[in-house]
Amino acid sequence: MSKTLFWYVFRDLFRIFFMAAGALSGIMSFGGLLRPLTEHGLDSSQVSKMLTYFTPAMMTYSFPVAALFAATMVYGRLSADNELTGCRAGGISFLSMTTPAIVLGLSVALVSLLFLCFLVPVFTLKAERVIYSNLSQLVQNQIERTHQIDLEQYTVYAQKANVLEADPNQPMAQRVELIAPMIVTYTVLNPKSPSKRLVVATEFYMAKSAVAYINQKEGDAQLTVVLEQASRFQRMTASPKPGDAQVVGLTVAHQTFGPVSMHSPIKEDAKFMTIDKLKYLYENPESSRRLQEVLQQIIKDDQAKLYLDQMRQGLRDRGFFKMESGDEIITLTRGDLEPDLRSTENTLVLQSRSQVESRQVKLTYANRRGNVRTFREATEMRVRAIPRWDIDDDRSDPTIDVSLEGFDVVIQTEEERARHNKFGPSILSVAMPPEIAAVRRNSVTHYLNSKALSADAMDKLATGRMKLLAKLQAEIHSRASFAISCLVLVMVGCALGMLFRTSNFLTAFAVSFIPAMFSVALIVTGQQVCSHARNSAALGLTFIWGGNALVLLLACGLIAKLQRT
Repeated sequence: MSKTLFWYVFRDLFRIFFMAAGALSGIMSFGGLLRPLTEHGLDSSQVSKMLTYFTPAMMTYSFPVAALFAATMVYGRLSADNELTGCRAGGISFLSMTTPAIVLGLSVALVSLLFLCFLVPVFTLKAERVIYSNLSQLVQNQIERTHQIDLEQYTVYAQKANVLEADPNQPMAQRVELIAPMIVTYTVLNPKSPSKRLVVATEFYMAKSAVAYINQKEGDAQLTVVLEQASRFQRMTASPKPGDAQVVGLTVAHQTFGPVSMHSPIKEDAKFMTIDKLKYLYENPESSRRLQEVLQQIIKDDQAKLYLDQMRQGLRDRGFFKMESGDEIITLTRGDLEPDLRSTENTLVLQSRSQVESRQVKLTYANRRGNVRTFREATEMRVRAIPRWDIDDDRSDPTIDVSLEGFDVVIQTEEERARHNKFGPSILSVAMPPEIAAVRRNSVTHYLNSKALSADAMDKLATGRMKLLAKLQAEIHSRASFAISCLVLVMVGCALGMLFRTSNFLTAFAVSFIPAMFSVALIVTGQQVCSHARNSAALGLTFIWGGNALVLLLACGLIAKLQRT
């Protein structure tokens, strides 16, 4: 193929490819704005930023279709104008005529691979940050739709919300006015057992209005709510009647709730990572935040078990176990009747075996001077341990919430002695012993090699690690497959254009759309299979590369057929 003929064909290919890529990327960029606009209410500055950040990604995603369209269009025109017949008469084969398209395909594939590996993840993350940069607007939209915001152990309810201008005294804080707010604090018991899971509301804040201050950092944000003429209700540990709940309230002019952590809505995702970060995470899966969250729950379960083991050992050896919570010293005594000590679901159960004078389990509350304020005797006492710390919390003094729940109880105070069928659960926050706090340093490898870990926990940790590696593999392979599809689809476009012999834009687009969507659909399917199905990394990778393989076979078959004609 001569140099003149090569550049004659290549210029047409490049011109139409550039026009098609520009048009498709523009349409896809505006299409990508629909969901953020409808769900999050972006302002004009955010829209302009989103369009800027969407452009590199959408341009890259349009490359395969644009390259296929250009090849189909150009070679269809050459065939329709009988220029291909003239080239064949001059001794130039169909395979030689595809040289400009192959060069275009290789160039586009290389550019696409570089963009997907380094540029697209960075701009996709920037676009995501723009969406969630205005947390005050997100809070208002959430309140308008559902009238509540869930913050793990807290829930903020409100009838209405309005975004306010920044406070001159706190210019970096976003502000939201809450109308008729109510804030509820919860304690979750038995989180691992769906049948026994218990969510206990322990504290309530109510007011006519409030102002929420959101201080956003690089990662998470802090929420502080200032309530006007607020009433604060706290649940008591005992009920006057079985099954009744008793709360006490206090009304003040200004009540502050928080600050509490608002986890960033931007989750760890492989699509936000450049190729070097993907490689590092694949080689060091323990650094993944998702795997760390699974590991955190396993460590907490381990710490709860160790604490209850310490309590069980103390009750057996000394007959009592002391806990310090604030200014109080709480002593749990098993009595003289040798109660039954057993533990299930991170719960220690103390139950007297004797039928005579059965209330032997005793709970004594005293101040640090040793003065007893109140005590409780029960036939049965259930103790649960809930460690409190976060992945990003580097405090040296993590705590344990100790839940105490008694049955067939006598409560003795300075004023009276009363009998109840049940009390609690009463929550005590105690300091975590240093030897138990040190368990936080255990790694994923430590637990995977540990024989003491339960089968369910081992399966959960191993599955989390396996899914993470599968998702990283899928992301790396899908980027490579997407780039290579540019070359494969160009070859198909050449053959289709020569066969259909048309220069009509609609016909060229209709013909080129089917193989392009088939290839892209299989890549996306492979990613989903790797991400959600178990033990399916090989199947997902087969889908990711299967589309290109089938389209390549189609291209080779069509070109071979043309060569024989």
